[in-house]
Amino acid sequence: MRFVRVGGSRERTAHIMLYLKVDRPVTPIRFADGRLRGKVVSEHNTPGLRALLGDPVAFMHAPDVRVLKDNPRSRVVIGRLDGRDVVVKESHAKNGLKALKRAFIPSRAARGWHAALMVEALGVPTANPIAYIDQRHGLLRGRSWLVLERVPGVDFVTWMTAEPREPDERERMIRSIANIYARLHRARVTHSDNRPGNFLIHDGQPVLIDLDVTVRHPWWSPSYRHYMRNDVRTLLGHFAGCPALAEEFRRVFRDYGLDGV
Repeated sequence: MRFVRVGGSRERTAHIMLYLKVDRPVTPIRFADGRLRGKVVSEHNTPGLRALLGDPVAFMHAPDVRVLKDNPRSRVVIGRLDGRDVVVKESHAKNGLKALKRAFIPSRAARGWHAALMVEALGVPTANPIAYIDQRHGLLRGRSWLVLERVPGVDFVTWMTAEPREPDERERMIRSIANIYARLHRARVTHSDNRPGNFLIHDGQPVLIDLDVTVRHPWWSPSYRHYMRNDVRTLLGHFAGCPALAEEFRRVFRDYGLDGV
């Protein structure tokens, strides 16, 4: 079984901050004379979290964290906070032009945090959002950090290839993933980073992660169906090396009435 990586799978989406109103209490938070600003889910507002948000760089480079990714655009680590594992994502621009462009739009961390709350409110399993913090220089934004509770589990590709799966088990998992897309698309939400690796299998169920470019489209948007079709087509494109699995997904997506197949 071979999976392929589809180049350019991150569609260009507008930075539209249209999110569902959620019931979870949220607390604004500031540090360093206002140069660090963000929000935290109130139930997680502990001294340990405030210490992390007050100096996120120190946490990201602590000797006891495990680095998952480190490149010119982002750094992602797993560390311990208040007795549990958390994932912290640092986002920064690759160059000065990108930095100037991103300075006037919501940060990647803010978009990921709001999207996680929204997806959670839609009943879609995702990593528990804890907090985000932006670095500010006057009206301009610099780096940003997103804090999520770590989801233990393996990605969908690993789950599929680690051991033989019975047809019923494969069918159940594929239907669970298609159901996630159905829930999102009914609410006019597109994920826009549709890789099999963005589904973690935890307790036998798929959990959707990496929501930084997730968008909720307004009802009048003429481009919504285009992005919805791209969600489905991009995911299917990753299974080009495994036609049987791609056809299984295609059939289930048709059952759900999803476009793009």
